[in-house]
Formats: sequence, C-alpha cells, structure tokens
Amino acid sequence: MSKIRILSEQVANQIAAGEVVERPASVVKELLENSIDAGATAISVEVEGGGTGLIRVLDDGEGMDGDDLLLALERHATSKLRDAAGLVAISTMGFRGEALPSIASVSRFVMVSRPRQASTGSRVEQRFGQLQGCHETGASKGTMVEVRDLFGNVPARRKFLKSRRTEMYHVEEVLRDQALAHPEIGFTLTVDGRVLWRLEAVHDPAGRLAAVLGYRGIVLPLSGEMTEPGEDFCDGWLLEPDAGGGAGRQLYLTVNRRPVRNYHLQRTVAEAMSGLLLQGRQPAGLLRLTLPAEVVDVNVHPAKREVRFRDLASVRSLVAAAVRRGLSWYQERQRGDLFVPVASRISPAQPELPDSERWTPEPRPLVTAPPVAAADWPAMTAEPPVVPVQPTPTPESEAGRLPTPAPPPARPATPSPLVPLAQLFDLYLLCSDGERLVVIDQHAAHERILYEQLREGHAGRRLASQQLLHPLPLELSPKELEVYEQHRDFLTELGFRLTPFGGETLLVQAVPALLGNEAPESLLRDLLESLRLAPLREGNLLPGPAFEELFARLACRAAIKSGARLSPREMLDLLARMEASSTFSHCPHGRPVARQFTRAEIEKWFHRS
Repeated sequence: MSKIRILSEQVANQIAAGEVVERPASVVKELLENSIDAGATAISVEVEGGGTGLIRVLDDGEGMDGDDLLLALERHATSKLRDAAGLVAISTMGFRGEALPSIASVSRFVMVSRPRQASTGSRVEQRFGQLQGCHETGASKGTMVEVRDLFGNVPARRKFLKSRRTEMYHVEEVLRDQALAHPEIGFTLTVDGRVLWRLEAVHDPAGRLAAVLGYRGIVLPLSGEMTEPGEDFCDGWLLEPDAGGGAGRQLYLTVNRRPVRNYHLQRTVAEAMSGLLLQGRQPAGLLRLTLPAEVVDVNVHPAKREVRFRDLASVRSLVAAAVRRGLSWYQERQRGDLFVPVASRISPAQPELPDSERWTPEPRPLVTAPPVAAADWPAMTAEPPVVPVQPTPTPESEAGRLPTPAPPPARPATPSPLVPLAQLFDLYLLCSDGERLVVIDQHAAHERILYEQLREGHAGRRLASQQLLHPLPLELSPKELEVYEQHRDFLTELGFRLTPFGGETLLVQAVPALLGNEAPESLLRDLLESLRLAPLREGNLLPGPAFEELFARLACRAAIKSGARLSPREMLDLLARMEASSTFSHCPHGRPVARQFTRAEIEKWFHRS
C-alpha cells in the first residue's frame, strides 16, 4: 500500500492557515485588505478577547452575492488575478485567494454581504472548515465578516499566542498601517465594547499621520513633483528629529499604497537623518513610494508583509533624495524661526546700528569673570590670530603659499534680529529680539558648524592644512602604523601632512586647519584608534556612516567647550556662522542647538495676562 496520501481539503486549509494566519492581527490584516479592494470608504473593526474571542470587520464596499460568497471560501478563488501574467504587475492588496478559506478553517466563521445594487444580502457560515449553510438575509450594503473562537480546533496554535495586550498591539499596528496608507477611508476600532479610536476619512495624509501617531509638532514634507505618470516617485512626511521614536516602530512605509516593511529603506532614512537624531532614536513618519508594478515583487512573503525591488539601489537613492528635501525644508524653517527679521520685532523707524554700537549698554553681569580673550578661541573670532608657519610648499599650494582656513561665512545682507544678552553657566548664550528669549548651546552650535565644514570640505577635497612651527616626531605602535598605512590617503585629504622619519616614527608637519587648536599627538592617536575600529569596505574604504561618525567625533573634540567664556564679538560671530550654515538645528549627536521661549510663554510663568 502506498505511503503517500493526498491530504484532505480541511487539513490543507489548516496548513495554509499556518502560513497566512499567524495571530489575530493576521486575520484583521487580510480582512482589511479585502475591504479596501472592495472600494470601501468606511471600515469598522471590533475585537474581543485579544482577537481569539471575536474579530468582526464591517465595510461599505461593493459587496458580493450568494454565489460569490461560496466561491470566496474555496482555495485559490479570487477576483483579482486571471493568469500568471497578472503576478508581474499586481495592483490589489490581495490576489492569492487563500486568506478566507484559511481563516474559516481555524474558526467559527460568518460572512454576510450585499452588493450595492441588490435589495437583499446573503449569509454563509462555516465552522472550522465545515460549511454550515448559505441563505438570503437582510443586510446593509457592503460586507461583514465575523471570526469567533480563532484557533479553537488547533489548541497548539493558541499556546503560541502572547498576552491579550501584546496581541492587541499587533492588531493596532495593522490598523495604523492601513489608516496611513489610505487616509481617504474612515477607520473605527472597538476593543471589548469600547471605541478605542475613530479616524474620519480625510484628504490630508499629513493630518492622518499626526492623528495616528498622536503628534502635534512640526511635520517635514518630503514633497516632490511627478513629472510623468508612471515614473518612480517618493513623498511622505517625517516628524521633526526631536520627535523620533525609540525602539518601537514609528516609520511607516507604503509601496503603491501597500503597507510593507523593508529593512534597507528604513536604514536609508536613518542614514539620511544621521547627525540629527539622538543615539537610540529612530526616524518617525510615513514614506510613500510609487513605482511601476513590474519592478516590485509583492509575492515573496506568505503574508505579503515584505516586498522585493528589481533595483534596490535606485529605490534607496530615491528615498534618500526625498528625505534630504524634507530636511532642507526643516532647516530653512528653523533658520526663519531664529534669524529672519520680522517687521513686528524691529521698528522701521529704528536705525540699524553697526556691530560695535549694538553692545551698549553692556551685557547683563551673569558672568563674574571677564570674557575670554578673542585669541583664546581662534576658530570663532572675526579675525583669526596669525599662526607662525614654515613656508614650505604643500600639494594644495603650488605657489609655495600655505593654505589658510576658509574664511567665516559672509554675514547675510539683512542682519539677524537676535542680539546676545549674556552667557549663562559658561555654556549657553541668552539672546533676544525683543519678543522672545532664545537659549543657544554654544558647544552644540560650534560642533555642528565644524561638522558641516569637515563633511563639505572632505567631499569637495578642499580641507586646508595648518603648518606646525616645529614638526613633531611621533612614534607609533605597530598597530597604529598599520592603520596609518591603510588610511594614509584619507589622512592627507583631511589635512594632515605626515612623512616617515625612520623606523615606526612619523613626522607631523601639518594638521587640519579646522582642528588646529588640538594637540597634534593626541589628535592623531585618537583618530588612528577610531579608524582602527571603523568598518571597512573593499579597498580599505570607509562607508558613509563611518565617515560621519568620525567627523562628529572630530567636531566634538575641536568645538568650544563648556566653561569657555565668550566675548560679545565671539557671540555675534557664532550667531552669524549658525545662520550661514546649511544645517544648524542639532549637533551631530542629535542634541538640539537652540530653544525658544516666547514673550507670552514667559509672562505665563509669572501669571501675567
């Protein structure tokens, strides 16, 4: 007798259910997708007992007649796919025809539906895969699916479910996914008889994002313009960097309006926002990709949670460009909030004073000791002190002239309305324009400026060197020497001039001008250690994130420290450099640079009306 048997349809459905129906949230996902494909404009979801007691999904879609209700419970019966060619360009949420029979095989299942043009509806009932009957009934237009006693006939599956709270979290995540992908649909979620949340249909995806995430702050638009129908396109909205999430998932992704998850794209967004997010924080928001259906494979996961792209690199570039657009918009908004003069803040009749006169009267005496001399902070003064140099030609100076650091950014034509008032705790600048108080972290601000100069200078190969008056012999360990040999070109691009001096000794002749205040030996040893620990690509090349982390460490090291007292001139220079910098809102480690308090907020502290 043959040992191989053909499984019964009921057993086959239960096996399929193991792939499609992992938990109650899987049921909700499949039923929501059917409702969306049916053209619903309002969907109601009811859940009891964490999803094992009851799941009921009600929609106002196009509905089905009795014959289609019965066919829908057959395996591989679908209205969305006709032949194999359709798999190449799938535009609907569902297409396999496995979800309903799989769900019905592991639950007490009822489906009631009425087509929009019909006067009566139909009801079909199955109990753990066994048909109980199908008959006409009164019904509202649309479809209602009721799933009770989920996994009641497979208790082993129930044992693998988590607590009710955990299962409900996953159900809510499914609702969030679909609500963000389809803001034109209204969603209601009722849990154990209590309405948990209700979202009205809207035409404002950014408003839906704020409602779903419970956020009322700044939303960065990743807007662009689709020049031709069918071209690759990416838009969306991100929460401002300070609102980024922790370990939980708060970045939602849709591809052709299908909620999906893709590690590579999540990482792309995080990398594009590096230097603005605190360590451990993740980007939050909604990213929407519109791509030709034939370049996206949605048939790679049983539950259709993941997709595969024909050209992942181009999609990542598309996403990175969209995120950069949003960040550029955010920086301009921040610049306007801090620096753009407003007519109500500056009286038109008041003449603009030169910088030397803007400091009468003197700043308020929050600092007990005199300000630090300008020469003690050469990177920030208007006129950097002269550094004694040995006039030796360098690769960047064919005429034998030493390259000098780039001059500070030109002050904008319209002066900033912010006026420094004082320095607090030798760390924060207190500034005002007459209508608000602005507190600026001097270290974070200078750190960001140096970081941007290092990044842009390295990218453009224009980082200047500062010659040492007396070249410094530096003996390296064998490991340090090995790292130096690996990264010699990068160190030269950074502005170091290092030559062999016999054995394991190098002669330090010049250092990066931006880091000229640092002790050369300590600077170089720390840099070599950072390079040793950094990951390498083929050819001893540093990946982009490693560059940014390295520049952040260097900028932090060279920036003005907490406890350094600034002169009024230096405070003004810092404000000017901030205003001229392409990015200034956060330090490279994600800490905010400035905080504002309006006059109304301050008066509220003291209960003034």
